[in-house]
Amino acid sequence: MTAVTYYAGEFRDTDSAFPELIGYEVEVGGVRGVPSVDVPAALRTFESGMRSALAALDPVITVGATPATITELDAALRIAAIAHGEWTRIHPFANGNGRISRLWANWVAARYGLPLFVRLRPRPAASLYAGAAALSMRGNHAPMVAVFHEMLRSYLREG
Repeated sequence: MTAVTYYAGEFRDTDSAFPELIGYEVEVGGVRGVPSVDVPAALRTFESGMRSALAALDPVITVGATPATITELDAALRIAAIAHGEWTRIHPFANGNGRISRLWANWVAARYGLPLFVRLRPRPAASLYAGAAALSMRGNHAPMVAVFHEMLRSYLREG
């Protein structure tokens, strides 16, 4: 499909104002994204899940404070990994979803006092990142948590 600028920022769904996005289906690394017709509902679930996850972690890690234990760090990186993987799976836009997924991960990191360790562009090149992202799209976020731990360690070493 050729990019059409007027639908930039519009969701893949059933809106007749943007016919190019109706039935616009995606696949990332061999994993199909959410069907376009289901994108609005998936985004509502994403928002609800993020609100719940943050509400559970905020009393443990004060917003803006750095995690005090490895358990707290793991919890913050798990939310970052889930946000990253779920946004990639939902894939609401025709373009830019990977950058937004990485932005979500950095937003969670910043919320919990961590540096912005996930590079937005270009996409992280390591094959471990791509494999973890594919698994995360299938609901297995643990490999991406491990990748994020390593990305954070690397960022802090290079500091």
